[in-house]
Amino acid sequence: MAHFAVYAILDVQTFARVWADIVKRPYVTIGMASFVLMLPLAITSNDRSLRNLGAAAWRKLHLLTYPVAVLAGLHFIWLVKGFQIRPLLYLVVIVGILALRLKWKRRPIPA
Repeated sequence: MAHFAVYAILDVQTFARVWADIVKRPYVTIGMASFVLMLPLAITSNDRSLRNLGAAAWRKLHLLTYPVAVLAGLHFIWLVKGFQIRPLLYLVVIVGILALRLKWKRRPIPA
C-alpha cells in the first residue's frame, strides 16, 4: 500500500494519471494487478476472517500469494531501465522457491 501511495501521490499526483499509466505502461499494469490480488489477502489476514471463511477456504484464497510473487518479480524486471541482473535474480529466486514449494507439496507422506 505504501508503494502504491508513493507512486500515486508523489509520482503521478492524480488518480486519473494513475489510470492512464495502468493502460499505457505494462510494468504498471502488472504492478497494479499484483496490488489488486493482494487486497483480499490483506483484508482476510486476521483471525476473524479465518474463522468466518473456514480454514480450507482461507488457505485456498491465500494461494493468491504465489501469482502475486511472480507478478511482483515481473513488475521489478520491467520497471528497471536497461539490462540489470538484480531483478532477474529476484525472479529466479521467487520461481525457485515456488518450484520447491510445489515439489514439497507433492511429496508423499511417509506412513
